[in-house]
Amino acid sequence: MKKLIRYLVSKREYFSSKIRLFLLMSSGMVTAGKDCRYDRRAVFDMEGMTDQSHLYIGDATHIKKFAIIAPRSGIIKIGTGVTINPFCFIYGYGGVRIGDNTRIASGCKIISFNHNFGDSSQSVVKQGNTAKGIEIGSNVWLGADVKILDGVTIGDSCVIGAGSIVTKSIPKNSVAAGNPAKILNLIK
Repeated sequence: MKKLIRYLVSKREYFSSKIRLFLLMSSGMVTAGKDCRYDRRAVFDMEGMTDQSHLYIGDATHIKKFAIIAPRSGIIKIGTGVTINPFCFIYGYGGVRIGDNTRIASGCKIISFNHNFGDSSQSVVKQGNTAKGIEIGSNVWLGADVKILDGVTIGDSCVIGAGSIVTKSIPKNSVAAGNPAKILNLIK
C-alpha cells in the first residue's frame, strides 16, 4: 500500500494538494491537525521517506502555493497557527521543528543537513553528510529569503531580517540580520 501511495503522490500533477495529503495521511506518513489550509499548488515531496520519517502539521497552519515540504528521511514538526508562504523550501533530513504562531515569509530555505568536504582527494558526494537538525521557536518571524542552515536553533519570539543567512543559533527575544546573521537588538 505504501509503495502505491508513494507512486500516486509522485504523480503530483494529477492530484490536488488535499487529495495528496489525504493519501499521505492514510498511509501514516503525515499527521495533520484541524483547520489546516494547503493551497492547491503546495508541494509535499515525500520522495526518500523511510519508516522513521514523518511530517506533523499542527492545527490552523497555512501552507501556501509553491511552498515545498520535503521530510526525506527525517521528521518535520510544524506547530499550530504557522504560516509558510510561497517559494519556501523545508528539507527535513536532520529533522526540523517549527514552534507555534511562527511566520515564514516568501523564499525562505530551511536546510537540515550539510555535505562533508574535508578531503580534497574525494568528491563531495563520497564524503557523506551530517544532519544535526534545526529548531525554530514559537512566535518567530523569518523575513523574506532567510536561509537557516543545519544545527541552528532560533529561540522563541525572534525576528530574522530579510535576506539573512543564519549559521549559528540565535537566543530567544532577539532581532538578527545579515550574512552571517548577527544579533542586532533584544526584544523586551
